[in-house]
Amino acid sequence: MAKIHVDIRSFRSGFPNDMAPPPLLIEFGEWLKKVPHASLGYFDSFASEPLDDTYVSDDDATEALRTKLGIFLHLPDGSRLALWKHSNSVPAVVLLGDGELENVASDLGTFLVALAKGKTGISDLDDDEASSHRKPLAEWLVEKRVRAKSGKIPSFEKWFEATVKGAVRPVKKGRPIVAGPVPDDLIARVVALVGRLADDPAVIELARELGFDLPSLRSADELRHLAQPQAGFALEFAWPWAYANKALEKAYPEAKRKAVKARMLWGIEVYAAGYKYWSRARGDYLHYDGFKGALPNGLSFKDKPAVAKKKFKDRRYEGDTAFTSYDSTTDIKYLISFAGETEGQIKKGSIDYVGVGRRRGFEP
Repeated sequence: MAKIHVDIRSFRSGFPNDMAPPPLLIEFGEWLKKVPHASLGYFDSFASEPLDDTYVSDDDATEALRTKLGIFLHLPDGSRLALWKHSNSVPAVVLLGDGELENVASDLGTFLVALAKGKTGISDLDDDEASSHRKPLAEWLVEKRVRAKSGKIPSFEKWFEATVKGAVRPVKKGRPIVAGPVPDDLIARVVALVGRLADDPAVIELARELGFDLPSLRSADELRHLAQPQAGFALEFAWPWAYANKALEKAYPEAKRKAVKARMLWGIEVYAAGYKYWSRARGDYLHYDGFKGALPNGLSFKDKPAVAKKKFKDRRYEGDTAFTSYDSTTDIKYLISFAGETEGQIKKGSIDYVGVGRRRGFEP
């Protein structure tokens, strides 16, 4: 029978530096290693990670929240339970869900007692059909002399909202940056800087040339797709460990990640005229004008699949509407996408966008 996924080592990097995981949490994790999956309610894993940077999509707010939260349990719907360090007292257990911010228990011990009874107030954890190890947990808690405690705790939701509001920097209203003409060799210039961080002077200067005040941008969603629709391109900035890449994982081990304060330039996408992209940052579609710069390997938006493929020797994936090519000397991957259907100016079978950037995913 499958066991519960337990990763106690992850608590070293997932919890704030000044908020050590309590001994009871570690002991419970060791006990949990022997427990079958779906026998204490339903949850995916007992593990930690810093609060993801897209949860509130503002770096300063995310950093402020992370100093008080230690995630320890992942639920099937993507929600997570965390210990919340409030008012310098015993951390409370709280729920971080999709639009849900709830108090769960006044402390870890009280939560575990409720879990043993199937009365946490969280439906996945209280399911009667996943209860075979509630009695063993109750016995273990008695052995550890863990008891439920009563006591009021502040509203987690109010604290969360106040923290986000207080951390978000006001937008500076200075002279706007005027984008210059898009250089014909933009893709080549971006490729030369791929892998550098957003605080690198050369990256900042290129961004300014393209109309972006990079140091002032704090939205994770915007940085993932930093767009100039009228020029037909978007840059992507994400943490070096955002996607699987063995070289980057070696360069940025977990122990060093907290010291990294700027995202990495991953690459660029360029679009054919009429391309539509849903922007999470703007909550609406972006409508792209056609990119007018040089495409890689002499490619043209007019090329049909058979012609385009001949221009890339080391092709790795080939499908009906896309193919990829990989340059192992630079760790750069090229993605050529073709329209599956005619939509507006973009005809079926023609190139609708080209992506160039650092390889992500499994080794090619």
